Amino acid sequence: MQRGLLPTTADVAAAAKPAMIQWSRTVFTAFVSVVLTLTFVRLQTPALSSPLGSLHSQDVNEGHEGQHLVLSDSSADFPHLLRALYSPLIPAVTTEKFTTYNGKTFALSKNPNWTEPLGKDLCIVDIDTRPLDGADQLMGDQPLNWDSFGKLGAGMMNHYLYAMIHGYTYKFIRTPPFKDRAPYWTKIPALADTLHTHCKTVISIDADAVFTHLHLPAEWLFNRWQITPETSLAMALDPDKAFNKDKKGRRWTNAGFIVANDLPRTHEMLRAWANCPDNTEKYPGCEKLKDPWPAEQGAFAEYTRYEFAEPTDVREIPCSEANGYPDGGQGCDGIFLRHFWDKKDSLLKPEVARGVAQDIVSQALRGLRSSEDVVEVRKENTFREFKAEATKS
Repeated sequence: MQRGLLPTTADVAAAAKPAMIQWSRTVFTAFVSVVLTLTFVRLQTPALSSPLGSLHSQDVNEGHEGQHLVLSDSSADFPHLLRALYSPLIPAVTTEKFTTYNGKTFALSKNPNWTEPLGKDLCIVDIDTRPLDGADQLMGDQPLNWDSFGKLGAGMMNHYLYAMIHGYTYKFIRTPPFKDRAPYWTKIPALADTLHTHCKTVISIDADAVFTHLHLPAEWLFNRWQITPETSLAMALDPDKAFNKDKKGRRWTNAGFIVANDLPRTHEMLRAWANCPDNTEKYPGCEKLKDPWPAEQGAFAEYTRYEFAEPTDVREIPCSEANGYPDGGQGCDGIFLRHFWDKKDSLLKPEVARGVAQDIVSQALRGLRSSEDVVEVRKENTFREFKAEATKS
């Protein structure tokens, strides 16, 4: 803009853009931090570990004095508030169609197998050999600082939020390391024991994978992917690349996201999978997968899924729907579940924050648009004349 000339609309917009971007980021970060801080405190406070259940009428009461929300003594528990906040967004598990944030619509099969929510019978589990109790980690003892919070802790917070929203059971399972193999192998016996002791169905998910739509029930996804109560295991396929294929040219399944049902066949499969490196007579060459990547994932791809090849043994989920992330360059966009194999440092935390903000701000926007007394349209840019004794109504 030249000196002495009035700024044009384009000039004003260009000058304001950096400030607006910074302002938007500040508001966004502050908002998400409040929700995640409350969740973080809830996760670290044993005294608030009451069961995750549906919101009952006696749990939350509208308080007229001071326009505050008043909780009864029996429900000083963040999950109840979170479920109340999300309840308008959660579709039925048999909803025929679901539209994603970017406007794409996906449909269920005509005969869904899951017709009721699983509730506490579904476990979402993070399995790790690390205690994650250091500074800015999930189980540390200091208050949450989202800016410095660890990326893996952020991913686990997504899983914990998802469990709270839908009333599932959440478990962070810390496993002892093996002496002779990679820590990834510890997830297999931990998964089996969780099926035995806690839940009929378990989702084991890596810390660098997140649920894209926090309000979308897992049962809807099971119906979408044709995972039935008789399915032993379900995993997402890896991208269709040469380095993701077994010796027979078949694409691997990714062990970073596993759905397992508590069935005798499931436990038989999990034991065989875990014993693969030790049974060199039955699984020659599997001992080479004890430690280097692909470790347990390679063992399952090369051996276990061929031994257990009944139609209900392993359900393969499309890579585009439960693996990868947008613009990942691998042909898998993570429509319902995003897995950040790389770029964790730059993409994982923003994705967790986006998921929270998208759902809650969308409700605020809906409320704003539906409120008749929010928008006032002026017909003229003039000053009104008011009598001195006039008062505001």
